[in-house]
Amino acid sequence: MDPKLREAAEGIGLSSWQKLIKVEMPLAMPFIMAGIRISTVAAVGTMTIAAFAGAGGLGWFINMGLIGLNIDMVLLGAIPASVLALLIDYMLAKAENLLVPEGLKPAGQIKNDKLEKHTFQKVVVAGLCTLLVIMPLGVKGYAYIKDATQKTIVVGTSNFTEVFILGYMYEDLIEHYTDFKVERRFNLN
Repeated sequence: MDPKLREAAEGIGLSSWQKLIKVEMPLAMPFIMAGIRISTVAAVGTMTIAAFAGAGGLGWFINMGLIGLNIDMVLLGAIPASVLALLIDYMLAKAENLLVPEGLKPAGQIKNDKLEKHTFQKVVVAGLCTLLVIMPLGVKGYAYIKDATQKTIVVGTSNFTEVFILGYMYEDLIEHYTDFKVERRFNLN
C-alpha cells in the first residue's frame, strides 16, 4: 500500500482499526480476492488426486479411465470437475465485484446503484460463502472429528509390486516411530 495513503488516513485522525477497515482492506480487497480465487480453483482442480489415496470422488473416474484407456470414463470425471471449478470461480468473481468498493473499480465497471441493493447483495454473498464452508463440515464434520481422535493414518498404494513394498515400509516406520495405527488400503486401482 502506498505510504502516502496511510499518512493521509493518519492525517484525518483515523484510529488503527479505522485505517484497517476503511482504507487498507478496501485497497487490498482485489488482491485478496485474486488469491482466494486462484487457490480455490487450484484446490478444486487438484481434489481429483484424492482418488489415489482411496478417497474416491471425481478423480476415481479419471484414474479408472486412465488405467483402462477409456476416454469416456476420464471425461466422466474431468468434465464435472472443470464445471465445478468454473462455477466456483464465477461465484467468487461475483463476490469480488460486490466486495471491491466502487471507487477502486475501472471506469467501465462503476455503477451508481443504491446502497441498499449492495448491502443485500453482500449479505447474500457472505451467506453463500459461509454455506460453502459449513455444508461439507455438516455432512462429514463429525466423522472428521471422530477420525482425528482415533490416531489412525491410512496408507494407500496402487497395484504395483514396488508400491506395495513402499506401503509396507511406510506402515512399519509409522507404527514404530509414532503412536499412530496404520490402516492399509493397498491395490487401489
